[in-house]
Amino acid sequence: MREQGWAGGKYLIDGFPRSFDNLAAWEQMAGDQVLVKFVLYLDVCQQVMEARLLERGKTSGRADDNIESIRKRFLTFHQESRPVVEKFQADGRVIRIDAEQHRDDVWRDVQALFGPSVVFVLGGPGSGKGTQCTKIAESFGYTHLSAGDLLREERSREGSEYGELINSYIKDGKLVPVEITIKLLKQAMMKFGWEGGRYLIDGFPRSFDNLGGWETVIGNSVRVKFVLFFDASEETMQVRLMERGKTSGRADDNLESIKKRFVTFQQESMPVVEHYRLQGLVRRIDAEQDSEKVWSDVQRNFGPQVIFVLGGPGAGKGTQCARIAANFGFQHLSAGDLLREERKRPGSELGELIESHIKEGKLVPVSVVVRLLQKAMEERGWEDGKYLIDGFPRSNENMQGWNDMIGSKVDVRFCLFFDCSEAVMEARLLERGKTSGRSDDNLESIKKRFATYTQESLPVVESFSREGAMRRINAEQGLDEVWSCVQEVMHNEQDGHLLNQALVLIKPSSFNKDTQRFVQSFFTTHKISIVEKGVVAAKDIAEKNMFDKQANQNMSKCWLAMPAGLVELSSHALHSCGVCEARRICGSAKGNGTIRSNQALLLLLPHRLAPRSVAFALLASACLWLLYGQLSFVNSPATKREINVVRYDEMPAERPGYYPVGNAKRTAPYGERDPLPEGYGIRTGLSDLLKPLNAEAGVVAKEDSIPTVLVMVFGIVMLFLFYLLLLLLDNQSVLLPPEDEFDEYVANFLPYFFFGEK
Repeated sequence: MREQGWAGGKYLIDGFPRSFDNLAAWEQMAGDQVLVKFVLYLDVCQQVMEARLLERGKTSGRADDNIESIRKRFLTFHQESRPVVEKFQADGRVIRIDAEQHRDDVWRDVQALFGPSVVFVLGGPGSGKGTQCTKIAESFGYTHLSAGDLLREERSREGSEYGELINSYIKDGKLVPVEITIKLLKQAMMKFGWEGGRYLIDGFPRSFDNLGGWETVIGNSVRVKFVLFFDASEETMQVRLMERGKTSGRADDNLESIKKRFVTFQQESMPVVEHYRLQGLVRRIDAEQDSEKVWSDVQRNFGPQVIFVLGGPGAGKGTQCARIAANFGFQHLSAGDLLREERKRPGSELGELIESHIKEGKLVPVSVVVRLLQKAMEERGWEDGKYLIDGFPRSNENMQGWNDMIGSKVDVRFCLFFDCSEAVMEARLLERGKTSGRSDDNLESIKKRFATYTQESLPVVESFSREGAMRRINAEQGLDEVWSCVQEVMHNEQDGHLLNQALVLIKPSSFNKDTQRFVQSFFTTHKISIVEKGVVAAKDIAEKNMFDKQANQNMSKCWLAMPAGLVELSSHALHSCGVCEARRICGSAKGNGTIRSNQALLLLLPHRLAPRSVAFALLASACLWLLYGQLSFVNSPATKREINVVRYDEMPAERPGYYPVGNAKRTAPYGERDPLPEGYGIRTGLSDLLKPLNAEAGVVAKEDSIPTVLVMVFGIVMLFLFYLLLLLLDNQSVLLPPEDEFDEYVANFLPYFFFGEK
């Protein structure tokens, strides 16, 4: 480094430090002279690395590219190098890259780390984007770039080659050509700092044309973190713009231009918002609120994500938090550990206060705890940080203090509650006390802690439960059973968007019960039915008509063959085919018993309701209306006719006591006039079901009459059409029993339905 240039030098050091000895030597010799920005960790499972090395060994000529040497190198890596990675991860300085992807996709992810990161800010004219962007820039260190302001500056700049063109577009409320906008944005980012820059880009991309231009010109070298969408009604935005027009002096702040801008926004910009929403990248802000409430909502999107972990002393919170941190990319902060570290720290002004409270089993003042937690999160990384906070909040006072001090700046996802009886917790704590050396692991302190927990902490848990933000874990089970429950909760809470029909492709090396369990659990949580499952060869995907014709054509360009005939899609299929990689729904889940980030692909069906399907659904709906309203055998004109009936008050000679008083018309159903021939009776299971309905409607449907048979056929047709509608619109197989009960269903119910009791 001294030879290449010490001052201001930028270096990538590959394959070092490989052990704690390496790391100790580095820190001793150069640690205080060199800034380590981060550790770039290329994450690949052992099976893939082994296959790659064996393939390389065919041509490399290296003596260590054989199976025996390869496995020894893996063992050394896990024993020596992996702990170094974990240490840097605990400091929040590890950036993981999924290196099992195609090398072009790996390079795309790596490239984004060394370019700027961008938050697109979208919303209608007058939604308040500019006001909030100014606050974000001041509070979180972002540089605010407004596409509109850049265009207006260029328009007013003397000698600008684009000024006149931009002016004509803005006056007409039309979008400026994308090439001009992107050129101005790139120039601005270069000016303020490319590598490591953080930018809010306000009012861009406003159309798919903008989006395509961005991705073509600079999209691969920039990381788009998310889209902040300010949602407000046109009425609200119009009032704001007209008020602003009184003082702004802007040519487009007049009613005519405003109306044109609204039309353009709905036609051009909203499809872009929807495009990003389907990728799970949109964070919506209710911009109808007053400015302070909007700002409170905005701050949470630039602060850390937090999961509170609560449970009694000895419930096993710490053990499970360590596993969550290792497998789901969260950093573990224990309020108790932070307090103990602070009281032991030489010269701590809070040490004595903390010591007295802990010995008495009382709660430390909330201001102290929140201050320590905030300090820890800031040291490890505030924005984009993901934290498990163990043992806090322990009281409603704690919760109030948190809300007052940093509640508006942090996104609290939920509370993970480890539920365990006092008897079990007491036994665990006494056992731990034999080796822990903790002064509060004795029976007297334990009893005090239980009392405090019951009186102070349980009401907080109940508060989270009432808000629907509590996830309960039965912590009396064994460690592995508790961990299985925790994994399911964490998997289910990951962000992601799925349509109601998807094909899940799982790589052969990952086809195991844990992966299947995750897929089943995730689908169940998102109310998605699994209609069919099994192994499908790549060549059979299109032939089985799992996608419509256009989607099949798009996907046929993107197949990458995998072992055993399974397939995955290359990344450029994301937009054309509607593909959601599993990493979007399970974050950075790693380790045994969890699904790795690239073990499954969810292939969405973006064209599932093609025009043919919609037309067919409408036709089925029309048939339902026709059958029920016009051809029903209960209440439609087709069931009735006008007939003459003779009324008698007294019978004539042949019937003494009555005589005719005139004719009257009344409606007679088929049941009274079309009996089946004698000896041709039909007994159906539907007869008993129809009797109450028939009696109420005035229809006589006898066992030996045609109406019973016709109503039965009508019912079958209705069921079929109803089932077809559900299948088309909701993908819900609700009318058929589970697969393993279908034989019994056919054997028992259908014969009764058609032929009745024997």
